Amino acid sequence: MKPPRLPTVFKQNRPTGFQFRPRYYDERKERLDKLRKQYQKEAEIRQENGYVERKMRRERLEGMFANRRRSEVKHSNRTLLLIIILLLFISYYLIT
Repeated sequence: MKPPRLPTVFKQNRPTGFQFRPRYYDERKERLDKLRKQYQKEAEIRQENGYVERKMRRERLEGMFANRRRSEVKHSNRTLLLIIILLLFISYYLIT
């Protein structure tokens, strides 16, 4: 049992609930909607699997390009270091 409420000047209306009652039921439409949802889910799963395969393929290619880029950078760094060492030896030889 609720305790009695104090009287107020401002009255707040409480929201009423909404209850929808359909006027008729179409069994055929309900069955078609159910089948449509089922096939949409299957299509989404197939599409999702294809997306995952494409994503994996893309990641593998990106990894290959990244590895190749790293090896090229290492090679160019070694070449640059060799050139610097060679120039240092030549400059030392010319100075002495």
